[in-house]
Amino acid sequence: MFIYYRIMRTKDERKYQAVIDASIRTFKEDGFAKASIGKIAKTANVSPATIYIYFENKEDLITQLYLHLRREMSEIVLGDVQLNGCIETAYKKMWMNYYHYCLNHHDKFDYIMQYTNSPFAKANSSKYDAIYFSQIYELFRIGKAQGLIKQVSDEILFAYTFYPASQLAKRNMCCGSKLCDLGVENACLVAWDAVRDRGAGVECKKLEEDIVLRMRELFKKSERDSKFIGVEFEHFLIDVETLRSYEYEEPYGQKSIAEKLVQLGWKVSYEEKGNILALEKDGNGISFEPGGQFEISLKPLETVSAVDETYQSVLKGIYPLLQSNQALVSLGYHPKTKIDALPLLPKERYDFMYNYLYKYGSMARNMMKGTASTQVSIDYDSEEDFTKKYRVANFLAPFISRLFDAAPIFEGQLYDANNLRIMIWEHTDITRCKIPRDVMNKKFDYTSYAKYIANTKPILMPSGEHTRFTDELTVQDLSKSYYLSDSDLKHAMTMVFPDVRLKQFIEIRMADALPYPHNMAVPALIKGLFYNKPLLDYYYEISLAYNDADIIHLNNQMKKNYDYEFLCMDKVVTCHDFVDELLKKVIDGLDDDRKYLEDFRNWVNINTSYTTYLKSLYGTPEFVKRIKGDLCLS
Repeated sequence: MFIYYRIMRTKDERKYQAVIDASIRTFKEDGFAKASIGKIAKTANVSPATIYIYFENKEDLITQLYLHLRREMSEIVLGDVQLNGCIETAYKKMWMNYYHYCLNHHDKFDYIMQYTNSPFAKANSSKYDAIYFSQIYELFRIGKAQGLIKQVSDEILFAYTFYPASQLAKRNMCCGSKLCDLGVENACLVAWDAVRDRGAGVECKKLEEDIVLRMRELFKKSERDSKFIGVEFEHFLIDVETLRSYEYEEPYGQKSIAEKLVQLGWKVSYEEKGNILALEKDGNGISFEPGGQFEISLKPLETVSAVDETYQSVLKGIYPLLQSNQALVSLGYHPKTKIDALPLLPKERYDFMYNYLYKYGSMARNMMKGTASTQVSIDYDSEEDFTKKYRVANFLAPFISRLFDAAPIFEGQLYDANNLRIMIWEHTDITRCKIPRDVMNKKFDYTSYAKYIANTKPILMPSGEHTRFTDELTVQDLSKSYYLSDSDLKHAMTMVFPDVRLKQFIEIRMADALPYPHNMAVPALIKGLFYNKPLLDYYYEISLAYNDADIIHLNNQMKKNYDYEFLCMDKVVTCHDFVDELLKKVIDGLDDDRKYLEDFRNWVNINTSYTTYLKSLYGTPEFVKRIKGDLCLS
């Protein structure tokens, strides 16, 4: 219990973690006897006094560190082991979890073994065993009672279960002898064969962890009775004279800008091998997408006016770092540079995705490196609220896509149709893009979305400090062999890219990146519609007359003709008139933020869309001026 008290007293989580990491390293190098608080403090880059905030002395640090790591290890190894079903499945899951823990957390595992074999462990071994091994003892007890596990001592079962797994993991660390996935499965089968009683498991029904129920709980925990909007604005960093896009690592490229931002107080929130890929300051974020897209993610705000002010504030910090010939521009697709000419950003995750997605969509690489969007996130306060908002958002997806279409150029040439970015998404692994199956065919609730995620292939999963390629395995498949933490499940939710995505919020993703100030019309529309209950109910009732096929048909027609006619509430209307009425209804319900949508409505009624407007300007100085936006950042 003492360790929980210690963690609660932590004044600075980064310093605490630095002490933990330095302690593991120092005790491994010097041993318990020779290691000193002074050296640990120096390695952690903190003062010795900081360590004494968390620990009474070196002996206390040694024991509390063990308890901390043991608890963490137990949560990973035993967290999803269920004893009320198939014992064979529970045993194999525990073995797999343990093997991968040893493989991916070897420094922590080595410390646990170092402590276990030291004099410090002798006085408390039975007490710690009771805390951390009780579920294992119970698994063995049930297995013996059911005649599935050999009637031998728990010590023997322990040895044949865990020792081979740790040694196989160590061979990878010391000798590079890493087992393939099939090899790991075979090793697990051998361990089970060693402990099972004769005939055990022949009739054993496989127990599948109910990942769907766990995801439902995550969605429920994210319910909020609030009306915040979170907005992500994506941009391309270009040369204004040639329109070509900058590469991440070239002089004055994104990496150089990121390093300068750090000097201005931005904190690195993610990097790989010295490459800064995401930064944070005052709750706002800057990150770089696979082709170098410059994404600005704003903290949740209540008004579009606040979004506008915060967005311009972030840009005011970036623009002085740009060269005179550079600009951040907002379009749905690169203004000139071809995809093959742009290197992929140095991020392990992007490598996996880039090669995998191309197998399932001819334009997956164009999606990753060439597109940019405006994404708006909204809260939901209940499952019923989610169900309504999710259905309405998918119903309106074709109209919102067409309204905010701003992609006039494809691979350096004028694109001869509409909704280029949407067309690209339709050719990027359709099983994880556009709309989930049955989203309009039936009531689509938490369970429906959780099943959608469970049956999707996540491509990759975080694994310690690295990334594990999961290839053709679905989330449900992975849950049978690996412990999937809540963070793993949340990661899986990010590996699908529908028009409307559920995470800890509802993310509406179908609008292109638009030049300022018209990019503010996107959050204005989303806020004014989805936080206006009577209006949301109105469009929900309309949506009930449409199914999946109808939405796909509307989407296809609207890419060709904005005046396409369709039946709505027993009347024939054009898509243009439907959208105009939508804008008018939303504007009528807005207060101070109505100006953003009102101005955009007037503009689009004159110019049809940004794609049409920008095509007429292409090749003129006015084109560059327009895509830079009407920002006053001086």
